Amino acid sequence: MLATPLLVGNTRILSAGQSSDHVGRLRFTVDGPSVRFEDYTLLPVGRCGRPDRHVQQVVDILKQQIVAFYKEDVYKRVIGWALRDIRPDAPPGRPARDTSVGNLVTDAYRYKTHSEITLAANGYIADILYRGPLVGVDLFRTVPYGIDPASRKDCPLVVVGLKGSELWNGVETTLAYLGVTDDSFLQVSGLAYAYDSRTPVGQRLVEVSVDGEPIELDHAYSVTANYAVAMIRAETHGAPLRELRGAGHHRVRRHARLGDACEAPTGHRAGPHRGPGSGSLTEGW
Repeated sequence: MLATPLLVGNTRILSAGQSSDHVGRLRFTVDGPSVRFEDYTLLPVGRCGRPDRHVQQVVDILKQQIVAFYKEDVYKRVIGWALRDIRPDAPPGRPARDTSVGNLVTDAYRYKTHSEITLAANGYIADILYRGPLVGVDLFRTVPYGIDPASRKDCPLVVVGLKGSELWNGVETTLAYLGVTDDSFLQVSGLAYAYDSRTPVGQRLVEVSVDGEPIELDHAYSVTANYAVAMIRAETHGAPLRELRGAGHHRVRRHARLGDACEAPTGHRAGPHRGPGSGSLTEGW
């Protein structure tokens, strides 16, 4: 998000940020062949904002169609509660880099498939779950990317078999993008790994454990991921995929309903004793 335009040569670069928290208002004057910049303002989006009447009419029609398709009012029917804000980002300065939403998503996937490990890339986890009642659309916003034509929902889940050595190399590959983008950073369940971002690319992974035990490089583990993440592996190495019907957000929604009250704390499994849920992702300092 840019509070003021970034000027590169004669070009102004603007960004209102992600998750529709703000909209940008750009004003300029066109006088024949000349264009004069007037101002640019970030406007917060919230209950205090007045919606555009024509846009709101279109949104209302789309919402009616969505409710009719799912045969449930996903905008009003409460299916769970968040005891506190469940965030998709890790607090700055904290060595454990797992996130609240990452824990919820990966634990939900693993609960469904009973696989040993679940992987979810930050780039496919989107929005915060705010403290209070949760409705269906809240859970959809956490994992909204991709589309499965059969279900008209987001990417389906797949289960793939990976050797410990392949898991190690895969995690190491994602760590190459530290400092460049956070999108490829992996949230996990059933797995824990520690890394040192100060070391050269390809040498950052320090240790990996599965269910509290050191990873066995020759052992084959069952791994759940959404289709988009798994396809990267399949296209690169030709690994067979077992697709599970049902979108990722449906699994998160089901998990939230079963749990009734969601807390999804972070960094709580970074000690020597780790439970079977979300693994800790610890950076060496």
